[in-house]
Amino acid sequence: MAYRLVIFDFDDTLLHLDVDWKAVKADIVKLAHDAGVKVDESQNLVHMGNRLSAHHGLKAGVDGVYLKHELICAKSRSYKPFMPMLAIARELKSKGMRLGIASGNHTDSIKRILSDLGMLDAFDIICGRDATPRSKPAPDQLLLIMEKTGVKNGDVIFVGDSMHDQLSAKAAGIFLFLVHPNSSFDAARLRHELGLPKAD
Repeated sequence: MAYRLVIFDFDDTLLHLDVDWKAVKADIVKLAHDAGVKVDESQNLVHMGNRLSAHHGLKAGVDGVYLKHELICAKSRSYKPFMPMLAIARELKSKGMRLGIASGNHTDSIKRILSDLGMLDAFDIICGRDATPRSKPAPDQLLLIMEKTGVKNGDVIFVGDSMHDQLSAKAAGIFLFLVHPNSSFDAARLRHELGLPKAD
């Protein structure tokens, strides 16, 4: 199928961020406690952050916690690029394809890392968790990217690695291409799906 827009997830799709997610969760729990909000500390980090953002007016605080820890990772370059996936993005851009990123990471940290990798110019729009009222698994980020690029859902493919990506794509009515982190086999499958030649 000929797509007009390819949207990528970021962490564990284009690269792996070595973020201390336990520390992120601890800071978000503290944020809730400081605001007088009780949280179930056994809850999944994504669900906890989304609930605090949606129901307790703490979105800016939650997003700030993510940014703080992701920038620690970015500044120390504690991440592992998945070169076959980045090569796909670069090739698609050279062919005039519209590219976006929809991620649970913060927009500023994504841009910082892509800039360091020389990949920032490959993407038309980068939509982190801070760019929309709701983050994944809600469809808001995907819908915003489609709105800004003017591409309808039938012409879009979303490349992601998680259940949150699956749910977001389903809610947005777009096709999800599921990958495993740093899988050369999945990168080859994606090249085939997108009509790109086999990598050397």
